[in-house]
Amino acid sequence: MNFKKILIAFVVIVIGVTLTYTFSPTYGEQEEKELVLTVIDEQTSSVLLDHQVFKTNASSLGEFLRENHEALQLEAEESKYGLYITGILGLSAKDNGPSGPFWLYQYESKERGIVMPLGQAPSADQLPLFDKDEVTFHYSSMLGDENEG
Repeated sequence: MNFKKILIAFVVIVIGVTLTYTFSPTYGEQEEKELVLTVIDEQTSSVLLDHQVFKTNASSLGEFLRENHEALQLEAEESKYGLYITGILGLSAKDNGPSGPFWLYQYESKERGIVMPLGQAPSADQLPLFDKDEVTFHYSSMLGDENEG
C-alpha cells in the first residue's frame, strides 16, 4: 500500500518537473538559435514578413522581442501577464478598442513536437525558444480559434 503511494507521488513529481521544463522560459536554449518569424495583416490580407530568420540567444519570445524591438518596430507594454504587444512593423492596435484588430500569435516547435494554435500560446515572456522555432504574428479582429477552419 505504501509502495503504491510512493510510486504515484514519484510519477506526479516527474510529470510536474517535465511540464515545468517544457514550458518555463528559463529552460529555453541559451545558445544561439534561429527563430523564424512571419507577420500577417489579416485586415489587408498581406504578409509583412515572410519566414524571416533571426539569430538570437534569447530564451523566451518576450526576451527576443525586447532585443529586436527596433528591427520589428515593436510597440509593447508591460502588463501583469508580461509583455503585451500593441504594434509590429508600423501596425498599431493600441487605440483600437475592444473590437480590435489585435496582435495574436501562433507557435510551432517542430523539433519538440509542439504546436500552439493562434491565441493559445502563453504570454511572450512565458514562451521558451528553441532552435528553428516558428512564430507567426497575426493582426486580426478574430480571436483564437475563430480564425481556424
